[in-house]
Amino acid sequence: MTAVALPTAAKALIQSTDMVALLAQIRAARRITIFAKTTPDLIPGNPFGTDIRKVSRVHGMVLTNYDNIVNNQRKREGKPADFVPAPRPWGTRITDTCFIVHTPKPKRKGDVTFPKMYVEIYVTNAMGHEYQREDGTPISEDEVKPWLRPESEGRQGLEEKRIIRTYEIKNVIGFKFGKTVYAVQDNLTLLQDLVAVR
Repeated sequence: MTAVALPTAAKALIQSTDMVALLAQIRAARRITIFAKTTPDLIPGNPFGTDIRKVSRVHGMVLTNYDNIVNNQRKREGKPADFVPAPRPWGTRITDTCFIVHTPKPKRKGDVTFPKMYVEIYVTNAMGHEYQREDGTPISEDEVKPWLRPESEGRQGLEEKRIIRTYEIKNVIGFKFGKTVYAVQDNLTLLQDLVAVR
């Protein structure tokens, strides 16, 4: 694995394959910050079409136990610790890693689809986000909010919901692990992406 230090910032350039190799070495719960660019889930008829992305920074833990996280919070809220998660609706966890692999179903008969890899994180702190056009032009939260698809209430039965996120590897533009901030070079499409990883 090769990481090239950037002289102008406290970060290192890394390829996505090297990021996977680095995170695959984790064998117990570890803290991590992820910088990601994703496509927000909007309702049909929105004015943005495909010309929108969400750049987020989240802090949390990888390789955690979802059952324990939810049940510990249920105890704190004075509720029975009897939460049992439903079977995963999509994807398969790679044993003893923070990765999920998913092969999408073909949209049409005869189409070929390829597996996609995701990193799963228990989010303890959503540290901010910004909506942008594909060219990096900011879009205000007020413009986007009416078009966001409502999130499911879920089955946790909690006043303070525990949040698990999965980010496709190609959407991770950077991450902080240990004392090092990495920018994922092959996932950076704009200069703003590099600036956002800090």
